[in-house]
Amino acid sequence: MRLLLRTNKGLFQVCWIVINQNSITGWYMGDWLKEDMGLTPNSHLDCHFTYPGSGEYHYSFKSNNSHIEKYINVYRNHVKLKVITRDANGIMLEKTINEMTRHEFAKTGLHRLGHMVPIFEPIPLASAEHFQFCSIGFNVFGGNFSSGKNNIVLDKDIAGEDLVVDVRVLDKFGVSVSCHLKDIGNDFFVRLYQDGQYHAISTRLFQNRLIEITCQFGLNTAI
Repeated sequence: MRLLLRTNKGLFQVCWIVINQNSITGWYMGDWLKEDMGLTPNSHLDCHFTYPGSGEYHYSFKSNNSHIEKYINVYRNHVKLKVITRDANGIMLEKTINEMTRHEFAKTGLHRLGHMVPIFEPIPLASAEHFQFCSIGFNVFGGNFSSGKNNIVLDKDIAGEDLVVDVRVLDKFGVSVSCHLKDIGNDFFVRLYQDGQYHAISTRLFQNRLIEITCQFGLNTAI
């Protein structure tokens, strides 16, 4: 299940969700975290959230910048970090593994990554009636927005479960994208823009629960 935005520069996947037998994994598009993580524009970055059956919700970050690989897993009360250094031939030279508390992590240069994970303990997935995942927001100018080139999608690859939203005529608009788990029939949507548009796509997780991706946008008067 994906949210795709059609822009004047092409079609981009903004958010996508994969549901396995007993877990939810989701990704957001773009290079919006590279600067915070000290990465070059051409470096590789994968960041996703996971809600496993145990309820141990966490956010994972994997980056590859030159010959250095970083793996960061942020949990509600601790953070695991792994750094691998390789030579020009890809041979591993060094590997370090560290673990720290969220309080210690908050004092590092990567503290913003902790904002995506709540400090309370989520309940097991099978018992969760609702859960709000982190959200992202960005602006659209002249029918375009900043997105990584790896997020381009061809029209022939659009699936039946994908939601396509056309933003080609928008200018100076704010866009908010979020994911949440909810009971069927229980809508806790919060409207951010008084005269904006709202789009949503969902898929069934359990008999009476849905995973939903929402996209809403409206004129950003602050620009």
